Amino acid sequence: MVKITYVTTVILLMSLICCNTNTRYLEDGRTQVPINTAQVFKNQQFFDRSLLCIIDTNAIYVEQYYYRSKNKNSFDKQDNRKGYRSDFRYSIYKFYPNGGVNLFAFKDDYNIKPEDLNPLYRGQRGIYYKENGSIKMEIYTVVGEYIQWGIGTMELKVKGDTLLVKRTVKLDPHAVTVYIKKKLPPEYLIYKADWIEKKNY
Repeated sequence: MVKITYVTTVILLMSLICCNTNTRYLEDGRTQVPINTAQVFKNQQFFDRSLLCIIDTNAIYVEQYYYRSKNKNSFDKQDNRKGYRSDFRYSIYKFYPNGGVNLFAFKDDYNIKPEDLNPLYRGQRGIYYKENGSIKMEIYTVVGEYIQWGIGTMELKVKGDTLLVKRTVKLDPHAVTVYIKKKLPPEYLIYKADWIEKKNY
């Protein structure tokens, strides 16, 4: 009886959390995106155009591997061991000039085509901005083990063509994912982050 009550409570809490954000599915039929993005991404007001000198919006950042940091507040490597990759998938980030960002995922052997970066079809939407001198990013993504959608917050560091991404709330706060910049031809750059309020353009 106690077990049933606990399960029921968890389901009720999850439904309450999910109901707080009105969402719709993209054309891929799997990806949820918030309908009222201004309400969900409240920090979009902190987008700073100086970030466009640091993050290249005419490129994608392609996942290479991840490593463990010395502590949860550091991007420094814990040791000299080679980075890890094991899931046979890689993710990419596409940043937009108005403060929007999209997270896409592909199989390891897949070559990306221009239409694969269409944010109306796929891609987990988000924003990037400045906070206390740090670069932050928020993505509307799966945040719970029961396929619960919500905001995932990350801190970014850019070193030349390398993007380092660390989740600020995660089971493993020492994981830092390494992405390498890859320039795109013009036909890949036709899509916009139309979920961001136009005042940020």
